[in-house]
Formats: sequence, structure tokens, C-alpha cells
Amino acid sequence: MSPRARTGLLAVGFTGLLFTSIGVLVAGLVAGNSKQTSGGGGLGIRLSGPTEEKEGAKWSIEELVEHLKSSGMKDAELAFVNREVGTRKIIKFAKARGGQDLSTVKPEQMKDAVEVYTFALGTAASNKDAASKRNNSNPGTAIGWGRFLIIGDPKWIAKIRDSLS
Repeated sequence: MSPRARTGLLAVGFTGLLFTSIGVLVAGLVAGNSKQTSGGGGLGIRLSGPTEEKEGAKWSIEELVEHLKSSGMKDAELAFVNREVGTRKIIKFAKARGGQDLSTVKPEQMKDAVEVYTFALGTAASNKDAASKRNNSNPGTAIGWGRFLIIGDPKWIAKIRDSLS
């Protein structure tokens, strides 16, 4: 084999090795940024989650519920509960428990449900502040995320927080 042919083969081999190495590097970076989800189908891996700045500022409550369902909270159900002073937006995660009147119960006393407040002009910082104040008196019962303030059953607040982080 001539020296020129050997040089050509080496160049082709080196180029193939270089592209393979770049592919492995990119795959490693993507896997390093992936996030394990609890529940859900498939492998349980998502490459990126929702952000407060993007989805948190624009999502409707229906989109929030769909995200929770896709994150493994398949029983999440949106309910609008009429009361004397307006309508409550409730996300229920199980059949309503006997004796729990969702039109009157305080949000931090809900079982298997949370109340969602949506603020068109509210900022993520003001919602986090409101959640922090609620958590001072009722630990683990509130989360502020984007334009949403979510208050309710601490078990579900923790799951929602995990889903949105």
C-alpha cells in the first residue's frame, strides 16, 4: 500500500473516530441533564421540565393539570366549585372524601385536593412570598410557581413541587 493510501485511510479512520467521540460526548451531556420522573410511562426520563419563566408564566390551569397527569398524577381532575363569593379552582387527586365540603373547607385543610389561584399579573416572586407565609403557619401546604399559587394537602403539594422542579 502506498504511503498516500495509508494517509487517506488514517484520515478516514480519524474522522470516524472524531464523529463517534462527539456523538458520545453529546449523548453524555444530554443524559447528564436528564431528569428522572416518578411514575409516567416509558423509561421515566425527560430531558427538561417546565420552567417558571416560560410555562409558569403562560400556562392555563388546564395545561398545569395536564402536566401533572403526564408526571404520574393520573387521577388529577380539575373541578370548579361554586361558593357564595366566587368560584374555587380545585385539583382533586382522588374521589372526594366523605364530609369534606370543597366549597367551604380551608385550602390547607383539604385532603387529596389543592386549590389553585391563578394571577394574570402576579409575579413568581409574589406567589413564592405568599406560599412562604402560608407555610410558616401550615408547613408544606403551599407552593408558588410562576403565575400559580397552589395551596392544599401537603402530600400532594410535595408531589406537585417535584413535578415542577
